[in-house]
Amino acid sequence: MIKKQLSREGSEDMLKQNSGTLMRIQKKLLKTKMLKEKELSSAKEGRQEEISWHALPIEEVFRILKTSERGLTIDEAEKRLKEYGPNELEEERGLGKLALLLDQLKSPLLFVLYAAALIAYFAGKLIDVIVIIAVIAINTTVGFIQGYKAEAALQALKSLAAPEAEVIRSCPEKGTCIEMRVKAREIVPGDIILLEAGDKVPADARIFEAINLEIDESMLTGESTPVRKIVEPLDEDLPVAERKNMAFAGTMVTRGRGKAVVVATGMRTEMGKIAKLIKEAERVETPYEKRAKDLTKKLGLFALGGGSFVLLTGVFIRGFEFYETLLFTLAIMVSAIPEGLPAVLTITLAVGVSRMAKRNAIIRKLPAIDTLGSVTAIVTDKTGTLTTNQQTVRKIFVNGKMIEVTGVGFAPEGSFKVDDGR
Repeated sequence: MIKKQLSREGSEDMLKQNSGTLMRIQKKLLKTKMLKEKELSSAKEGRQEEISWHALPIEEVFRILKTSERGLTIDEAEKRLKEYGPNELEEERGLGKLALLLDQLKSPLLFVLYAAALIAYFAGKLIDVIVIIAVIAINTTVGFIQGYKAEAALQALKSLAAPEAEVIRSCPEKGTCIEMRVKAREIVPGDIILLEAGDKVPADARIFEAINLEIDESMLTGESTPVRKIVEPLDEDLPVAERKNMAFAGTMVTRGRGKAVVVATGMRTEMGKIAKLIKEAERVETPYEKRAKDLTKKLGLFALGGGSFVLLTGVFIRGFEFYETLLFTLAIMVSAIPEGLPAVLTITLAVGVSRMAKRNAIIRKLPAIDTLGSVTAIVTDKTGTLTTNQQTVRKIFVNGKMIEVTGVGFAPEGSFKVDDGR
């Protein structure tokens, strides 16, 4: 009896111990599962940019990205494209036709016309109401047509300038790898891209093969001199401009050739980070918008103040009937508002946009043309930004004579002309 009781007690103790062990194992498995889900979520969100790729050996880069020198398979590339999204910067969605039309009705000066039309309606001035509505319609139509043309032109340019890149995909284990061209927006992390002189780098990538490879990074770093690329790992705390084993999206290959593995795409690239900062910047009112708001306030106050003065004078000082005086006051307030002013300003801006279009400059919104005209100084710290990294001699002053030099860029064409015509 005692033995059976001891045996039962021992069994219960063992069950308790096993139960505790199972609970610890379950907690550990749950924690491991949560960590894996967190890592997977981080990968899907594209947080691989937190890794200092330039400081890692290329073997470690391949291991983290689960790729190799032979590149990804087509199926894997399609899978990653769904996970990471297209390799393009986020842009504000273009205004639809209805939104573009409604946007034209938000001009501060038009609010004065709305008030004038309402006052004229209550005053029984139907002709004035019709005239004001016609002016609003003309103003809206001109702005809408100009904005729609600009949006259509921008979309057409984007479709024509769709970039492509050479990658290695579905490379056989034996034999020569096949190079294929794909749209730059379909590049994914882990892709092996080929870089040659004249190519535009489609995404941020870690270089693992470089033969006299030089890349112009002036648009990113401001340095006009092309950077000679290497493949060896570098110190972790280096700034972007000194990461010589990296190729960055948007930069241009000027010399040599090489291979690189993509480590970041879209908004996760260095250019994407800059684009994100620009999007987060607060919008500043244009000079045109500031002046339009100021003029709207002044016209409104002038009409309201003048009308109030006439109404009070006519009723309390001259003793006229209130209703007749009110109608007269409303008529004066409508007359004080220049109905044609918004249309004149819109047409003037549209003419400026048309002239810029003839010079191959597309203006998206009408007020931007006034902003461009309001620029008084351009501040820049790099001559390469303005000269596209090319400086051409135009005149030489030597021995008291001025020599004119013809020709453009690096082409060996042109002549020297002295002041006397020789």
